[in-house]
Amino acid sequence: MSMTPNEVEEIVKKTIDAMDGHSKSFWVDPEKHYKSHDRLDKLLDVFDGAQSVAMKTLVGAMVLGGLILAAISMGFKK
Repeated sequence: MSMTPNEVEEIVKKTIDAMDGHSKSFWVDPEKHYKSHDRLDKLLDVFDGAQSVAMKTLVGAMVLGGLILAAISMGFKK
């Protein structure tokens, strides 16, 4: 199915008109968009910090558990 240049141009104009009419309902204020990204960046920073604290806690618990097991095993040898 081949289209003439005039048909293509007509479809392009109709598409642009349709998109222009609908784009108003999806318009996001640039300042609001920027602030949303800023909040997301802060949220990711908090998540990274919590992840770091959780990892340090887990490693600390493993080290403590190892020391406790070593102490218990030394107590049984006496």
